[in-house]
Amino acid sequence: MIDDDSDVTLLLSEWLGARGYQVRALTDDLSAFYQALDFLPELIIMDVRMPYMNGWTEARLFQDDPRLRGVPIILVSADATALEHEVPLGFPIYGRLLKPFSRHELLKTVDEAL
Repeated sequence: MIDDDSDVTLLLSEWLGARGYQVRALTDDLSAFYQALDFLPELIIMDVRMPYMNGWTEARLFQDDPRLRGVPIILVSADATALEHEVPLGFPIYGRLLKPFSRHELLKTVDEAL
């Protein structure tokens, strides 16, 4: 999970951890790609509005790397317009959640993506 708000990463880590998922919470969007290469996640939950790189750009990095290509991505944002981009064919965006979203909404989207 990548979100610059540590309160969000803590809450989502609790929700997902209670469901039995192992979570790595990252708040630094610049190093997230390289950290993902180290642990090869099964799913990426990522805020679209980050300090240095937007989620769509970062998702493109994941998609362009053969080790991460195809890893499902769930994008989240408090800004509805940030989630409105058309998803390119073959791009692994499996969900878009508008903050604030419910625990049920998140878990349903994660379960469907996996």
